[in-house]
Amino acid sequence: MRIAAGVMIILCGLWSGCLGAGMTVLGGAASAVGSAVGDAAEEAKSDAAAAGIDTDGADEASEAADDVAAAGALVMVVGVFLIVLFGIDIAAGVVLFRQKAAGFAKVAGILTIVVALALAYVSLGAGAAGLMTPLFFIVTGVLTILAAKGYADGGGEPAAPAAPPAT
Repeated sequence: MRIAAGVMIILCGLWSGCLGAGMTVLGGAASAVGSAVGDAAEEAKSDAAAAGIDTDGADEASEAADDVAAAGALVMVVGVFLIVLFGIDIAAGVVLFRQKAAGFAKVAGILTIVVALALAYVSLGAGAAGLMTPLFFIVTGVLTILAAKGYADGGGEPAAPAAPPAT
């Protein structure tokens, strides 16, 4: 079971890395665009106020741009977390293969389940297809925890080396 859990958590790590890279780039772009539009709206508001024109539209645009910038920053932070999880999951796969650091593998399994629950919450409107990835992450996290617990409790000890042939 530990080999299957190791392969599955490496796949989750690769998926987290791809998802994290995309979210980091797109979140950073949204934050930058939101900030630039907010600055332009503030400048337009200043020009309109100097000309004696109503600035209600500029106020709304500035607030919307600030909201976009804040949301983009949040998406970027989540993306960075997913990139970190990429490394953690790959390392967890390796320790499962080598039967080392069971505590680390358990923590990686828990983090994978937490990410799965967050993905499930975000994917609620996507139907069954949107819930397949979180379901895979949850199964992987549970298998990782069980596999690490299995060899930490002494059940999966490596086989003793074969005795040399008698001559």
